[in-house]
Amino acid sequence: MGQVIHVLQKRLPAAKILLLGIFPRQKHPDAPLRERIKTINNRLVKYDDGKTVRFLDIGPQLLTPDGTLSSEVMPDYLHPSTKGYEIWAQAMQPLLDELWSQPPAK
Repeated sequence: MGQVIHVLQKRLPAAKILLLGIFPRQKHPDAPLRERIKTINNRLVKYDDGKTVRFLDIGPQLLTPDGTLSSEVMPDYLHPSTKGYEIWAQAMQPLLDELWSQPPAK
């Protein structure tokens, strides 16, 4: 991932990058993939420099309070539904507004 970010920054120095965490998979909070996703997202957050690269993990917003992934949000527990996409868009909007309001990096 670091190499991809480096190439983007080299080719597009004024670009701002929104790096999204991997969404939760499988219905139950103790599902095997959940821990792997958490580990990967914990690595990805380290690329957030607070300026041109920002990390956003909306996984918790897709889950119920007990950590279950609702079929209303992801019917197959992998792909978002319309409601899932709405949650995703609403979660990104404040950070996108922040990134767009900042002057380009030099």
